[in-house]
Amino acid sequence: MISPNMGICGEKFMAFICNNEIPHMLTNKILLTVVAVIFCFSLNAQTISPVKWDYSIKKINKTEAMVCLHAKIDQGWRIYSQNVGDSGPIKTELRFKSSEDYELKGKTIEPEPITKHSDAFDMNISYFETEVTFMQRVKVKKYGTPITGYIRYMVENEYMSVPPDDVRFSITL
Repeated sequence: MISPNMGICGEKFMAFICNNEIPHMLTNKILLTVVAVIFCFSLNAQTISPVKWDYSIKKINKTEAMVCLHAKIDQGWRIYSQNVGDSGPIKTELRFKSSEDYELKGKTIEPEPITKHSDAFDMNISYFETEVTFMQRVKVKKYGTPITGYIRYMVENEYMSVPPDDVRFSITL
């Protein structure tokens, strides 16, 4: 409905809109803009995943087992050691959920990392390239129980760092 207070410009504008010429043009342009914006955000939101994890458990004897958390690292990328100083990049951290069915024995072990001086952090940084297996010895109190937890890690290449990621794991004894 056209208001008497609209004036001649308002009346012409409303008449033009009511002719259904603008709504179709605007609807198509708005729809195209929304699709383009969503597409751009989805491209930007794709996560970079240069590390693939797999998990296994090896029985040592009747009461002990070794949990193995293996990272396959894409070429050119590196994952940090568990033993990086506090003023350096975010170190790899393995957290196991406590359970009455198993007990962690000692600390999680890792192979010998590559260690080099970092000018950015002004300290020696330890990391792994290609692959690494972290191992945790457990005392088994009840078989058939899942060992669960998460791995928090950070990766980088010479061009960029990826924010820390948490990967959950579950391995049944």
